[in-house]
Amino acid sequence: MSKDNRCVICKHKGIQNSSNLDKNRIYGASGQPVQVLLCRSHAVELFQMGQKNFFIHHHKILFNIINSDEVEFLVILHDTVKEHIDSVY
Repeated sequence: MSKDNRCVICKHKGIQNSSNLDKNRIYGASGQPVQVLLCRSHAVELFQMGQKNFFIHHHKILFNIINSDEVEFLVILHDTVKEHIDSVY
């Protein structure tokens, strides 16, 4: 499978956005950084909300996954939502 170079959030929501991409770091429970591509608006949203709230806000991505080349991102997203399931709205 070839790497899909779009914003990881836009990609999983079916939005065709590949402009203004930034490499961002997210962190798993072990503290290991994972680099992900985010469009400018999602990078700002991550910065403003913080990682936990950003993941909780985008938790519905987990329900619509058929195939992904962003496995590390999805594992951290899943673990964060699972840990804070009472915060999911």
